[in-house]
Amino acid sequence: MVRLTLLRRYFGAVRLSFDVTGNSHAIGSLNSDAVALGCLVLCIALPLSGCATFRAPTLRIERAAIGGVTLTGVQVDVDLIAENHAQTEVIIDHVSTELELGGHSLGQIEQEPDWRLAATGPTRLQASFVIAYGEIASLLMTMATATDIPFVVRGEASIANRPVTVEFEYRGSVSRQQLMEMAGQGLGFGLGF
Repeated sequence: MVRLTLLRRYFGAVRLSFDVTGNSHAIGSLNSDAVALGCLVLCIALPLSGCATFRAPTLRIERAAIGGVTLTGVQVDVDLIAENHAQTEVIIDHVSTELELGGHSLGQIEQEPDWRLAATGPTRLQASFVIAYGEIASLLMTMATATDIPFVVRGEASIANRPVTVEFEYRGSVSRQQLMEMAGQGLGFGLGF
């Protein structure tokens, strides 16, 4: 039998003995100060370890399409899927989105949606924004020969109470004919039809 004594500055002396066959057992006990300090360390370390392992949700655009016309422009509807990897609900409180149509930026849109993502699972989200008719008309003039016009929707979402942002991007195309029809409907609204 081999006897080993460990001395700790804060925990007092701990005696441990074991035999060569691997059967081990403790002899003696920890003093009450050591037990209290050990519990305190665990109570602080366990909650902090959960914060250190936070994984930001992923956000992907499932679909971006023209949803209709309004008095001011063409409405673009965006369907997103957010995958929350955390064990608790996560809130997206700010979204910044940019739409690029035919290589031209149509500006950036800031929204504060207050989207709540369920713990450990996917959540379907919807957003929409309006492209002004003037932007579409000038774009159609510059791309007179194109049959399909490529677009990119990109942006980032901020997580409430965390210094984390999640980026997303979606690429697609819309036919020139469809944009012309939407712009024509908008012209009808402007003329009172």
